[in-house]
Amino acid sequence: MFVWDDRTSVKALRADGLVATNNQEIVYEFRNSRVQCFLCPRDSDDVSTVQGFQIKSMFTHHQKTIVVDSEMLEDDSQKRRIVSFVGGIDLCDGRYDTPDHSLFKTLDNIHNHDFHQPNFRGSSIRKGSPREPWHDIHCKLEGPVALDVLYNFERRWNKQVGNKFLLTFNELDRIITRPPTPITSTHDPETWNVQIFRSIDSAAVEGFPHENHKKAAKDHEEASAIHKEATEIGPVTEMGSSYGWNSKDMKDTDIGALHLIPKELSLKIVSKIEAGERFTVYVVIPMWPKGIPESASVQAILDWQRRTMEMMYIDIYDALHAKGMNENLRDYLTFFCLGNRDAQKDGEYVPIEKPDPGTNYHRAQLARRFMIYVHANMMIGKQYWLFMCTNKFTSN
Repeated sequence: MFVWDDRTSVKALRADGLVATNNQEIVYEFRNSRVQCFLCPRDSDDVSTVQGFQIKSMFTHHQKTIVVDSEMLEDDSQKRRIVSFVGGIDLCDGRYDTPDHSLFKTLDNIHNHDFHQPNFRGSSIRKGSPREPWHDIHCKLEGPVALDVLYNFERRWNKQVGNKFLLTFNELDRIITRPPTPITSTHDPETWNVQIFRSIDSAAVEGFPHENHKKAAKDHEEASAIHKEATEIGPVTEMGSSYGWNSKDMKDTDIGALHLIPKELSLKIVSKIEAGERFTVYVVIPMWPKGIPESASVQAILDWQRRTMEMMYIDIYDALHAKGMNENLRDYLTFFCLGNRDAQKDGEYVPIEKPDPGTNYHRAQLARRFMIYVHANMMIGKQYWLFMCTNKFTSN
């Protein structure tokens, strides 16, 4: 197990850390067992001392992978194969949910010991719902690509733990089929072409490439997908391309949200308008990022998100105006937020306490509705491309 070392998870603050990873509990749970659990801090590479402190104290490891061995399919061999899982596999409090995204109905069963509501001060299961519903996406990888996930884990482990505990290649070859064989025929309509990309630096992985074209592969592929056909997107926040913000009160370097996705999307829409072709982008985001809505950090992110949206809509407006078209901008770019409401039913969990009257917590409880936190980082390009990410479309 390779768990991010949350620097805030100390007894003087909170044992579970400010983001509730419970990393100290994990180490304690597996002590004196055959599970090798390593708490991995986020180290910095070639940056200044101030930047290094910021990275170590505020930045996380965001890769979420699970790699297991499994039986061979239709094979009597004693060897096994590698199966990997990637995506929003957040092994933290409050992440398990069902497609119903219930707010109140599950507090006396599946969420009785996993109540999580970080958007209200003083929230607890003793005071009751609404809990924070969690919407995510992940996938199971079989075939040759599953080994890429294992390879990435090995390179990270060797860099930050050292060459110990993991099985060697020779030991693996005795029990694992390598390279793994394809699961389905290349002509089977259920067969996917899958490629793994990662966002990482030299401080976190062994064998980090030094050639710029290899480092920048992910940005190139995302831009290429958008260029061909796009797109439905479900990021945690839509914030980026800050170099194109129409902002007089700040510099884009102060934000650092320089990734290309929002600008690529708006420019793609512009190119379609100029060509007289129909093209629409649908974006699903949470109503606000995780945290107390009125807090300074959440308000700052919402402000940067607004600036991103404004930049995109200005691009679209200018293109329509140049063509003499008076159409609704939302016909080309639309943002959605998901929510849920639970009708009260007999026999549901009754809290032993109540939120303070007049608070947002109390109002949400009376209304019995709340946003669904969309953590599914994905992008679909006209049914041909599917990006499923653990990385958010933010300044990270």
